[in-house]
This record gives sequence, C-alpha cells and structure tokens, in this order.
Amino acid sequence: MKRLFATLLVLCMVLGCMSLAVFAEEAETIALGDMKTVTVVGTEEFVDHYAYYSFTPEESGYYAFCAGGILYEDLFQGVDLYLESDETMWGDLNNAMRFYAEAGETYVLYANIWGEYPPEIGEVEYTFFLEMCQPLESFYLEPDLYAGIPGDVVYIQLVGEPWPAIPEAIVWEVSDESLAFISYVEGDWIALDLLAPGEVTVTATTESGLHSSVDITIEEGDPELWLVLGENPVELAAYADNYYSFMPEETGYYMITADDENLAITASGDRFVVDGNEYYYMEAGTTYEVVVMSWAEEDVSAIVTIACDADLVIPTPVAIELTKA
Repeated sequence: MKRLFATLLVLCMVLGCMSLAVFAEEAETIALGDMKTVTVVGTEEFVDHYAYYSFTPEESGYYAFCAGGILYEDLFQGVDLYLESDETMWGDLNNAMRFYAEAGETYVLYANIWGEYPPEIGEVEYTFFLEMCQPLESFYLEPDLYAGIPGDVVYIQLVGEPWPAIPEAIVWEVSDESLAFISYVEGDWIALDLLAPGEVTVTATTESGLHSSVDITIEEGDPELWLVLGENPVELAAYADNYYSFMPEETGYYMITADDENLAITASGDRFVVDGNEYYYMEAGTTYEVVVMSWAEEDVSAIVTIACDADLVIPTPVAIELTKA
C-alpha cells in the first residue's frame, strides 16, 4: 500500500510538472510595456479560449496582469486572469490579477476568454499587459447603489490611487449590523445585504492606516417583502433566492417552514437543530434576513410559516471521553 501511494504521489508530481511545462511551451513572452492582443470572432459556438504568457521580472515586487476590452452586459461572457503557480494572488473588479514575483523567476500567466459571442457582434478585441504595483496612497469606496430597500445587495468596491496598488489587508466595518451586514468579501470589494430601513456607514481601513467611508440609505421597501409571525402567503420566483425581512416582537427561538418541498429556508439568526427541526435565535426589535430558495421550474405560490418557541431548551453539548480498546 505504501509503495502504491508513493507511486501515485510521484505520478501526480510528474503530471503537474508536465502541465506546467505544456503551459510554458504554449506561453508567449510578455514584459512590462508589452501589449498583447487576442481577437474573438463571433460564432454560434460557446467560446472558451486560453492565452498563455511567460513573464520573467528583472525586479522583485508586486505586479498586475491586466485586461482591457468590451464585455456585453446582455451576453453571458467574461475574461478571467490566472497565475499558474501556488503563489498568493489578488483579484479585483478592475479586471486585474496582482501577484508577487521574484526577480529572475519565470511565471506563467494565462487569460480565459469565455462566453457567448454571436456572429452579429463581429470581432471583439482584448488586450493584455503588465503593470508594476505601487504603494497605495489614497482610496475611496464606490458602491453600485447608494440607496436600496431591504432585501437588496449592494456591491462596494475600493478604488485606489495609484492603480494598480500593492495589495493590503483591509478591515471592513458596518455602523449598524441590524440594518445591513457584509455577506461576502473578495479582495477589494464586498457584498452588503440590506435588512431594514435606515442609514449605515461602511468603512474600510487598510493595514497601512488609510481609511474611507460611504453612506448607504435603506428606504422603506415593499410591505410584501416583510414576514410576520404566523402564516405568510408569498409569490416566489423560479430557481431563485427570494429575500425577506422579519422583525420579531419577542426574543426566542423561531422555526421557519414552507409548505413546498421545492423550497429551502435560511435566516440570519444563530441556527440550532433540535429533534431534527431547525430553529433560529432572534432578539426582539432586531431585523433578520430570511432567504427562501426555490428549485421549482416555475414561479410558485407558497405559505411561509414562522413560529416562536420562547421556552425551547437547547441541549448542552456533552464531552465524551474516548478510550482506546
């Protein structure tokens, strides 16, 4: 068994080296100041094109592999940038991939152009180039929405000067997490889920001490997007996450169910499972997000029921001592 494992390990290492070697053989040399062009010709087929570039820096530091070109909003398409290495890399919404490179070492960079490019759009040209990253001097926060309603998701991006900047760790803060909370962080941007009417301030602070803030207004939403204790008739979109808000009047454990097997429910409170049932601990006067996920093939009418068990006892975990027989 040990010999078989060792053989498989060696085989994986050899295949990995062969994969890198193949990439390196296909790679076109790229240097600072070069501008590489790839042209996509419209076709009925789904495009999945890769372009490889080999980069050997003369100076150690942070670099950005960048892309320029047009992406059509009404078409399913994109350009993804990668570093063929185990080195740490940082992506952001500026269509750039940043990485640290040692002088004299060779790095294989590649771009994946994919999606729908119908014949009627003709030819689409993309350019790829390298920039050396500089220390971040200042930045501001740019949301895609400055105002929304409960249930909306606001995407906020850090826009820095100069660009591209050396990556830094970022601490994100929200002034009132009962009104909005950060549900996702990716490099220089976050997703902010809006829960209840009000105004929140989102602040980003870098490890070098720079900081910036932006205010997001949460307006009164459609009353149909608020759930109450008891039965709630809802209209749900097919194959979608449907967002609602719920503000309990009493602190306790809440069970949220739906009368359709094609639906699943999650909520933003602390989750517990007791006797096979899911409960969420919620405090009175706090707004919580409820997500009803639908796998139905068509829009569906359903009943979402919220019940409170203020006296529910959560079992205390018991430590079990294991002994070797």
